[in-house]
Amino acid sequence: MAAKPPDAFLSYTHFDDQYHGGAIGKFCDRLSMAVQAVTAKPFEIFRDVDGIELGENWRGRLNIALGEARFFIPILTPNYFESKACRDELARFLEFEKQSGRNDLILPIYYLDCRHLEDPELRATDPLAAAIHERQHHDWRKLRNKPFGSSAVRTELERLAHRIDRARRRPAERVPTKGADTFGRARLVSIDPGTVLRDVDAFWCPEIVVIPPGEFMMGRPEGEETYGNERPQHLVKISYWLAVGRYPITFDEYDHFTEITDRELPSDDGWGRGRRPLINVTWYDATAYVQWLEFQTGHPYRLLSEAEWEYACRAGTTTRYWWGDEITPEQANYGENIGRTSEVGTYRANPWGLYDMHGNVWEWVADRWHDTYDGAPDDGSAWTAGGRSVVQRGGSWQHEPTHLRSASRTSASAGHPRFMRAGRNRACPLLQAPTRGSRIPAPRRPREGARAGATAPVR
Repeated sequence: MAAKPPDAFLSYTHFDDQYHGGAIGKFCDRLSMAVQAVTAKPFEIFRDVDGIELGENWRGRLNIALGEARFFIPILTPNYFESKACRDELARFLEFEKQSGRNDLILPIYYLDCRHLEDPELRATDPLAAAIHERQHHDWRKLRNKPFGSSAVRTELERLAHRIDRARRRPAERVPTKGADTFGRARLVSIDPGTVLRDVDAFWCPEIVVIPPGEFMMGRPEGEETYGNERPQHLVKISYWLAVGRYPITFDEYDHFTEITDRELPSDDGWGRGRRPLINVTWYDATAYVQWLEFQTGHPYRLLSEAEWEYACRAGTTTRYWWGDEITPEQANYGENIGRTSEVGTYRANPWGLYDMHGNVWEWVADRWHDTYDGAPDDGSAWTAGGRSVVQRGGSWQHEPTHLRSASRTSASAGHPRFMRAGRNRACPLLQAPTRGSRIPAPRRPREGARAGATAPVR
């Protein structure tokens, strides 16, 4: 599965695709090519047939892709409006779009004559049909039986590609929220490092801390424990401002996200929710969550890169931990001293005001796993080429001190929630302002007897 979230989500019924001889799938492929031809940039469209791997939870992966995608492409037919799965997807994305303050992220394809769109009386009783009828749609009814190589089809695909390009280039707009912090880029230029901000004045919006540009030596220095995957030590230059999650994401923050998006609540293992750090979520869940935050706030959110994480963790220090080379239970939650996670902020913050960078929960970052730093980026960007495993940082409540060091790193599969915890969130280089980088917690060993399965919804 691709590390990069999809650009668009294709919503359609399998029956329609089968009836038209796979033409809807081919339309999806041709549209991706048309956008790349027009913009010289790739455009990935999520389609359940290609985007869900064997053994992966079907509905869970659909929910993640729907939350990650920036555009929504419904293929409108009579069967579409009779499909509960399709109607649910449309209703949820309409809400996402509303929360983002946009009205150009849904791109309806009118594929087959449909009473829901043509009959005013029927539309009056169907809010979803009424909402989609008001949109500018692309009429594919006369084109659906034409070959994709024809000039008429190519012209319409390019017209749709240009529409996508205009929407892509339009800056995000924040939905006005009572009491929201006016976190504008111009204002950020004058903000001091260490300033605590919140994009929206609401309990579900994470606090973020402004981190200055700088450089540091990433990896294990000579004299620390011998782990080859932390070498070679190398200079990394962060040339942009960052805004990094003050704490790991909490259950309070994530539970609101699950309620709004109709996701399953992750287990708290009986330890309590509230201000405890989020646990038992996959890397894909974490990615979907930060995408949702972007919709909600109108500002870019993403997982921190591994280099950004270590830079923020060290906060200008070069020792094993930000406070020095020794560690005690008064400084962090580790080694099963407590036997569970502790509430965020229980221990002292590092010099840049970030809590729980050592211990408590592992944290997801954006990078794919590599066995060494040979060939790693030196500009703070994520190293996204590689296998399915992704990087985790920070150590946890049950791990020994060596795993809590600033240089320590480990890997885990991106898709297994039973041993993942969620991380820190917020980071994207802004021109003269901080980049938001998210800290989302990561794993524990899986429970005995856990198994994964897949069941497909009727579409």
